[in-house]
This record gives sequence, C-alpha cells and structure tokens, in this order.
Amino acid sequence: MAKKPTYEELEKKVKEFQREASELEWMGKALKRSEQEKANILNSMTEHVVYQDILHKVVWANKAAGESVNLPPQQLVGRYCYEIWQQRSKPCVGCPIERVFETGQPQEAEMTTPDGRSWFIRGNPIRDANGNITGGVEATLEITENKRAAEALRESEEKYRLLADNVTDNIWVIDLSTLRVTYTSPSVKNILGYTDNEVMNRPIQDFLTSQSFKSMMDVLKEEMARERSRKTDPSRSRTLEVEQYRKDGSTVWTEVTASFLRDANDKAIAVIGVTRDITARKQAQDKLTASLKEKEVLLKEVHHRVKNNMQVISSMLSLQSQHIKDKESLTMFQESQNRIRAMALIHEKLYTSEDLAHIDIAGYIHSLTHQLITTYRTIASRVTMDIAITDIFLTITTAIPCGLIINELVTNALKHAFPHQQKGTITVSMTPSTNDHLILTVSDTGIGFPKEIDFRNTTTLGMQLVTSLVEQLEGTITLDRSEGTRFRIKFRTQE
Repeated sequence: MAKKPTYEELEKKVKEFQREASELEWMGKALKRSEQEKANILNSMTEHVVYQDILHKVVWANKAAGESVNLPPQQLVGRYCYEIWQQRSKPCVGCPIERVFETGQPQEAEMTTPDGRSWFIRGNPIRDANGNITGGVEATLEITENKRAAEALRESEEKYRLLADNVTDNIWVIDLSTLRVTYTSPSVKNILGYTDNEVMNRPIQDFLTSQSFKSMMDVLKEEMARERSRKTDPSRSRTLEVEQYRKDGSTVWTEVTASFLRDANDKAIAVIGVTRDITARKQAQDKLTASLKEKEVLLKEVHHRVKNNMQVISSMLSLQSQHIKDKESLTMFQESQNRIRAMALIHEKLYTSEDLAHIDIAGYIHSLTHQLITTYRTIASRVTMDIAITDIFLTITTAIPCGLIINELVTNALKHAFPHQQKGTITVSMTPSTNDHLILTVSDTGIGFPKEIDFRNTTTLGMQLVTSLVEQLEGTITLDRSEGTRFRIKFRTQE
C-alpha cells in the first residue's frame, strides 16, 4: 500500500505547480506581446503583407493591405487573394505565391493589376513542424510611379543617346582624375577616323598635338583654380581651337567647347565637351587672310601712288610759282600746295600704317603743322605749336576734311594772328565728347579774329572751305574772340 504524502510534501508540490503555472502565464503574456509587436511592425509597413493558406485564402493581412482595397484588414480574412486584388475567379498562373507553392522556394515578380497599377511581389513559404507547406506570406509594394519614372528616364536616355549617336559633332566625356576618355559618341569616326571603342579609356594626349595639349591643360588649370576659389559659374564653358591627330597620322583642326560635369554635390568630376571639325572654316579663313593681305598690299600701293601723284602736282605748282611775280597770286599757289600736301600726308600715313582703316590723328597733325611751319618759316621762331591730341583714330572719310580744316585755320593764324614780330602760341586739340562726337579746337593767342568779319560769310577761299568741310562732317562750328581766336568744331565720328 502506497505511502500517503505528508502535508509538507503536498505543500511543496502545490508551490511547484503554482510556480510552473506562473511561468506558463508569463510565457503566454510574452508570446502575446511578441505577436502584438510583430503585428504592430507589420501594420506600420507600407508594403501589403498577406498571410494566406494553401488555398489562397487570407489568414491575416496588415493595415496597408486593407487600405489598398478600402477595407479593414479583418474583413479580408477568409477571402481569396486573387479575388480581392487581381479580380479573378481563380489563381493567376505565374503568380509568385503560386510558384512558391509549386517549388517550395521564395519567389519574386512584377505584376500589373487590371486598373493599370504596377506591383513588386515577394513570396515566402510557411511550413509546419514536419516541413510541409501550409501557406505563404506575400509582401507587395506598389511601384507604379517608379515604373513611370524609369520609363521616362529610359525614353529620355534613349532620346539623348539617339541624338548623341547621330550628330556630326563629337560628344565626349573625360575623367578629371585620369584625363582619360570615359565616353565618346560614334561621330568621332567622322572626325578622327577612330571607332568609339578605340578611343575609350585612352588619355587625351594621344589625340592632341603637343601645343594643343599644352593649351588645353592651361585652360583646364585655369578653370580648376576658379573652381577651387568658387569663383566660377556652374554653367560656364570655354571654347578653343585645337589640332588633333587622326588615326592615319594626319592632323585636323577642331573647335572644342567644354564645361565641367558635376556630381550630386555640385563637385566637378569630369569634363564634357563637343568637338567640331573646322577644317573647312580654317581653309576659308586662310584664303580670306591671304585675300585680305593681297588687298592690303594693293590698297597700300594705291595710297602710295595717290600720295606720289599729289606730290607731283605740288611740285608742279611749286615750279610754276617760281615764274609768278604777283605776290597775291604767289600766296594762292602756296596755299593750294599746302592743301594738296595736307591730303597727300593722309595717304602717306595710311601707306605706312598697319591699320589701313584708321589714322592716328595725333601723328598726322604733328606732321601737318610741321609742314606749315616750314612753309611760313619767317615766323617759325616766334610761334609755338601746341598739339593736345592722344589716342584718337579717324577713318580716311573723317581725317581728310579734318586735316583740311586744321590746315586752313592754322594757316590763317600763321598769316594774320601775330603781326609786327609778335610772339604767341597756336594750339590744336581734339577730345572725345558724348554720343560718339569729337571736339576739334584750333586757337591762338594772337590779336584775334576781326570783329567786323562774319567767318561764315567771307570772300576768302580758306574760310569758305572750313564752313563747307564742317557741313560735310555734319558738325557745328563756333568762334570765341574773348582771348585771341578760338574755333570750336563738334562733329560725329564716321565709320
């Protein structure tokens, strides 16, 4: 007969039972908390998470899955997945979860629902203790916008690739750290004779003459210095002409326009550029340069011959004047000689100038007044010439009338302003004014222009020439008699 347990033994067993019950209760609560935490995590996900059995009936669904069909997730339980989301009467062939059940392995796929939306689906099997598949978990993420963005990017890339592949200019990219070609369009073959594959990953100095490589490196160093000092415009580009080697060893002149290619942080990581074959342009420029040189030589010869012819005329007048006894007639001959010399001097300056379009008016007036002083040598020791003109250049259209005006006014001053051995100064100045105008001033410190004479209505040829030439320049002329004589002429420069 079994021995009855004592009270102490019974009490000990009760305590053990209570402890085990307490542990089981704690484990149950922990398990419940764990399940709740898992549910909270799953409900916080933007992916649609659905647990379904082997028949595709929903066992559990998270909040996002329910929201996708505007239902609480509890109302999805017991319904077939394919009816809810794919609007089908039977499982979709090729569906990830269907393949999970067939293969027993995780599966991924992209699908499009009848409403046109795109989804990325991952499926994983659920097994029992014996390893048998009892269901599966399917996580679905909508990628409609991603697909549209990817398609738009693909179309954009395709468009620009098509553009780059078909332009006649060569588009290229050079890595800044290695100075090697990382991309070139197929049109490189038209310019250099290489295929794009033959150019890829090669250093740029392989394709440039030494001088062109140096020029390009100088520009690159300059731009990198601007980049480091942050004084550059991100869209800034530079254009230069470089001579490149073709595959057959010959060279070709090209025009390169390049700028920096930047990363997401706006840091320059590469140089992107466009190269254009300018051989035809260079040949045309060379022909034009040669043609211009020929025309310059011809034009210089024309100026030289005009000057010589005028000097011949002046010499003939000089010879003729030797037979003139009348003083007034002799003076007229000498003044005509001076006018011819003034015009001849213009052509002489142009003949010896590098610029056939413009005359350094300061040098011209110095020479002109020196000629006049030589003509009127009897008063040269008593009169000082002051020329106040710097850095003014005139076309021949403007210079000839200006020269004749100065010739007449200075001649008048030399003849009439300093009688009776009087000494003085004749000043010629030309200064810029507003709106492309110039102001020519011819003044003297002599006895002054007679008050009773209207310089615009005289019988003398000299002042008639002056007023006529001012009109030719479309200018204005004024006379100031307050201190000596001062003629002020304002006119517009002519191109």
